[in-house]
Amino acid sequence: MNFNLKFFASKFARRIFFVFFLCALIPVCGLAVISYRHVNQQLDEQFHTRLKRSVKSYSLFLYERFLILETEMTLAATHLSKSTGNLSESIEERFLKRLQNRFNAMVLFNKDRDSRVLFGRMGEIESFNEKEHNHLKTGNSLVKILYIPGGQPDLIMILPLDSKKPGAGFLVAKINPAYLLALKREFHLPRSTDLIVKDESQKIFYSSFQVDSQVPPNFSQKIVGRSSGYLEFEWEDESYLACYRWIFMEPKFLMPGFNITFVQSETDAFLQMVEFKKIFPQVILLSLLVTVVLSIYFIRKSLKPLKMLKEGTHQIASNNFNHRVEIASRDEFEELAEAFNQMAIQLKALQNLAVDLRILESVRWR
Repeated sequence: MNFNLKFFASKFARRIFFVFFLCALIPVCGLAVISYRHVNQQLDEQFHTRLKRSVKSYSLFLYERFLILETEMTLAATHLSKSTGNLSESIEERFLKRLQNRFNAMVLFNKDRDSRVLFGRMGEIESFNEKEHNHLKTGNSLVKILYIPGGQPDLIMILPLDSKKPGAGFLVAKINPAYLLALKREFHLPRSTDLIVKDESQKIFYSSFQVDSQVPPNFSQKIVGRSSGYLEFEWEDESYLACYRWIFMEPKFLMPGFNITFVQSETDAFLQMVEFKKIFPQVILLSLLVTVVLSIYFIRKSLKPLKMLKEGTHQIASNNFNHRVEIASRDEFEELAEAFNQMAIQLKALQNLAVDLRILESVRWR
C-alpha cells in the first residue's frame, strides 16, 4: 500500500481527511469511555461476587468439618462404651490413625470424672458451667476455644459418651487446626488472599498473616457482631478489601460461631483491571491508526479520478481533443469520464467542422 502524502496539497483532500478522521474519532472515543467504565464496573462486580462466593463456600466447608469431627467422635465413643476404655483395642488401627490425624489429643472422662488419656497431650479442661452442662445432657456436642497466653488457642470438642445416658461420662478431643482449616489440601484460598478466623469476642483464632503485628490495626473493631459484608480499608499505603461471613454454630455446638474473613489487596484483586488499563490505550491508538491509514488509502483512491479529470481538462484547454480519460471505478466518476470523453469527441467534431468551413470559405473567395 503506497502512502505518498503529496495529495495533502489538495484542499479538498485535507478537508475529506479531517472529516473522515473526526467521524471515526468521535465514535471511537465515545465507545472507549463507555467500554472503559463498563469493563471497570464489571470487573469490580465480578471480584466482589467471587470473593463473596469464596467466603460462603469456605464457611460451609468449615461447618461441614465440624460435623465430620462430631461423627468421628461419635463412632469413637460408641466403640469405647462397649469396651474397657482402651481405644487401641476397641477400634481398627486405620480408624485410630484417622482419629490421630484429625485430633491432636483425646481424653475419656468417666462418670466419676476420672480421666484416661487415649492419645496425645491435653491441657487442663475448665469445669462446665450450667449452660454447657445442660447442653451436654441433651446429647449434643460442645465446642470450646481455650486461649493460651503466648501460644496458639486450642479448639476442644466435647461429646457425651452415651447420648442416652448423660451421666455415663464424656469424650474430650483437641481438634487439629490443620485438618479443620484444610488450607493446603481440600480447600485452596484464592490467589494472594489472607484468611482471618475470629470468635464472637473478636479474638483471632487463626490468621494466615505470619505474625500478629502483620494483622491490620483496628481490624477487629471494624467487623463487629454476627454480621456479613464487605470492608474497604487502607493499610501501609495499600488499599485492601475484606469480605466476611458469620458461621452460626450455637444450636448444634453451643458455641456462638466464627467470623470468617478473606482479605485481599486491591492491587492483587484488580490485577485484570491493571492489565486492561495497559492494553486499552494501545487498542484505542491502534484503532485510530487504522482509521488514519484507511482514510489515506480511500481518499487517495477517490482523488485519482479527479486528478485524471483535471489532467483531461488541461488537455482540452490545450486543444488536444484526442485525449481520453479512462476511469473504471464503476461509479459516478466513471460516468463523468464517459461524459468528458463524449464532450472531447464533440469538440473534435466541431473543430474539424470549423476547419472544413475555413477551407470552403477560402476556396469560394478565390
